[in-house]
Amino acid sequence: MQTYCYPIQRWLDKAENDKQTDIYFTDVSDVLCDSLLDTMPESDHRSITIAREVFVSTVSSLTPPSQTSAQILETPFKTTYHVKTKTGKKGFLGLSSTGTNAKVFLRVIDKNGNISENLQLHDSTDHKNKFQRGRTDEFDIGTIKQLNGIDQIELWTDGKDLDNGWFLEYVQVTDNKIGDMACFPVNQYLNHKNGGIEDNPLKLSRVTDERFCQELIEDSNTNDNESEEQISSSNVKFSSLSSKYKNTFSIITKTGHVGFLSLGSAATYAKNMLLHQFDIGTHELLEGVSRIELWHENDKNDGWQLEYIQVIDNQTNTSYCFPINKMLDKNYGSKQSHILLETPLINISCFNQSQVVQRNRINTDMTSSKKKKDKFIRNFTIRTKTGNQIEAGSTTPIHIQLFDDEQQSSEDIRLKNHDHDKHNFEPGAIDEFRVTSYQPLSNQLTGIRIKHNANKYQGWYCEWVEIIDDDYGKTYCYPIQRWLDKAENDKKTDVYFTDLSDVPCSLLANTIMESDHHSVSIIRKSHTSPSLSEISPTPFQNTYRKLSIPFEIYLYTYYLIK
Repeated sequence: MQTYCYPIQRWLDKAENDKQTDIYFTDVSDVLCDSLLDTMPESDHRSITIAREVFVSTVSSLTPPSQTSAQILETPFKTTYHVKTKTGKKGFLGLSSTGTNAKVFLRVIDKNGNISENLQLHDSTDHKNKFQRGRTDEFDIGTIKQLNGIDQIELWTDGKDLDNGWFLEYVQVTDNKIGDMACFPVNQYLNHKNGGIEDNPLKLSRVTDERFCQELIEDSNTNDNESEEQISSSNVKFSSLSSKYKNTFSIITKTGHVGFLSLGSAATYAKNMLLHQFDIGTHELLEGVSRIELWHENDKNDGWQLEYIQVIDNQTNTSYCFPINKMLDKNYGSKQSHILLETPLINISCFNQSQVVQRNRINTDMTSSKKKKDKFIRNFTIRTKTGNQIEAGSTTPIHIQLFDDEQQSSEDIRLKNHDHDKHNFEPGAIDEFRVTSYQPLSNQLTGIRIKHNANKYQGWYCEWVEIIDDDYGKTYCYPIQRWLDKAENDKKTDVYFTDLSDVPCSLLANTIMESDHHSVSIIRKSHTSPSLSEISPTPFQNTYRKLSIPFEIYLYTYYLIK
């Protein structure tokens, strides 16, 4: 939960000061409103200016064109500080996860043991996204307490968004009033294990050397005999970390057409067909590689199309190729973001192997495209029509399953539009969804299954479902014309439909609303499997002239058949 404190500290009165009673405020305090002192009475403490810029995008709707997006905020603090933090780099090429999105706080302890209130490092003056890998951030903060210099600090995060933790190289705090600058080297992760969370803050004492923290860190790195990482132009390895690990491996991944690349929590948006290399180490001695477990922990719709992963044992120079060629996504395809890979190709280049596979795939597509479509990926456009009454709409997830004439079926597919965030299945709405089935389906559909798991009175009234086979150019119109609700009619929310309309779905009339036209059923029976046998009547406002019997007699005949 984000909290904003706007210090107003002025009259809104036509008889006071600038006589304004309609004012825009855009500047936010770096401390909580409860910590701000009263400004109306005259006080003997010094009023110190701390300004923080508010990004234009957050105030553009409130700020008049003549007013700037940042103003100077007069906030009464007795002591103010300038704070500098340096987020470190770890791992091969400095790509390990070291940053954080957690909230960071500190308390200043002076030479007399007096302690400030909790001070949040809120807005970096250098970066919009603070505490990112390898970056230095600077902050201006203040305390309402009168402190005597800087002796120690307590530092912690709120513990959110922590995996390994936040790797902090140092903190530098400068007392703006007396120019006293204190350096606090850290060089460790702030996490639940090491400390640096709210219940267990990290308590740091200033070093006696008065030089800048950056100089201390550089000196420390110069005198460190064991460099953290080295890069060889011929062969990239953990040469300097080999003493820390019993095995080291080079990992090469190839991202497919689209995707989100995340390895070791160091994430980056991956462009098409990119190769990435990482080095990792194990504390256990391994003899070869027989299988690997691979996953990412991103949210739904943040998938990773991975073509292959190649593991190279740096001790033996043995290569293990694991072809993958699938999307790792919790809401797409197989809905897996965690996979186990076995039976690698030993000492075979994954890149060369993928080229061979790609050439074979192209040749197969050219010679037997229809066979491939029957047995592999199938693409459909699905359109649905919700009844007109206000109760007909639904916000519950709706699922569909497709059946063909060879007793095959698709997986359970949720009807969800990923191109926008608006609700689907609103009253009277026609919604369109593009879906993909990864199960073998022929070129002839025979039925559909629609289901949901909503409670009573939270169901859906569907007028019709139209299936467009994008691969074969066929269109199927299924008149549904019923409730799928546990409180309506037969109380079913999981129903098979096999009957097709002889006219396009767009010509079918609404059935949920009362109308004065007659209900006429014109139904064409599709290929029927034993379990798919429900019949759905189709109402029309007009009948076709090709009917050679009187309208009333046709109705009578229909009801006899029914």
